[in-house]
Amino acid sequence: HTITVGADNMKKFEPNNITAAVNDIVRFHFVSKNHTSTQSSLNDPCTTLEGPDGTPLFDTGFQVINPSNPNQVTFDFMVNDTNPKWGYCQQVGHCGSGMVWAINGGE
Repeated sequence: HTITVGADNMKKFEPNNITAAVNDIVRFHFVSKNHTSTQSSLNDPCTTLEGPDGTPLFDTGFQVINPSNPNQVTFDFMVNDTNPKWGYCQQVGHCGSGMVWAINGGE
């Protein structure tokens, strides 16, 4: 599965909702501007979800993309279970503008 980050030079993940099975790889492909792909939760979609040790469960960090070579940055996320996973872009104002994603989030 591939989710394009910054598709069409917009604040969006494309597609923003996918269905994946255990052991599937979801590849986040960064193509424009300066974005992150950061795991969150349904109840608090614009806040980083942290593990017991206080580190983010999944966070690519900010990726600044060179427009002359937009195919250069990808990050893979291994699906370990079919529970819903939620995420967002940490760039100021992006999550509030709807730059969010879901894996097994339903319809």
